[in-house]
Amino acid sequence: MDADLRNDWSFFFEVTFHPDGEARLRMVPVRLHYAQVMRARGEEAAAIRERMRRRAAPLGTTFEEEGEDLVLRFSWRGRRTAPAAQGG
Repeated sequence: MDADLRNDWSFFFEVTFHPDGEARLRMVPVRLHYAQVMRARGEEAAAIRERMRRRAAPLGTTFEEEGEDLVLRFSWRGRRTAPAAQGG
């Protein structure tokens, strides 16, 4: 573990897409330890959330909190996809 990089801290990401175009990204703080992933709790979870907030702020991204998780709500409706390949 690198004390500056905190490569033992991460998130479990769960993305939910709804037919109405709304989407939700739930980020569950986790701690990585010797090939194990464990849910972070208490002060450790708070520190992981705060680190993500600091990194996301310059991009204009803000999160809601649900318990110890971070949640980002966004819309995907109207997004363009790559054009379909044309047959020859």
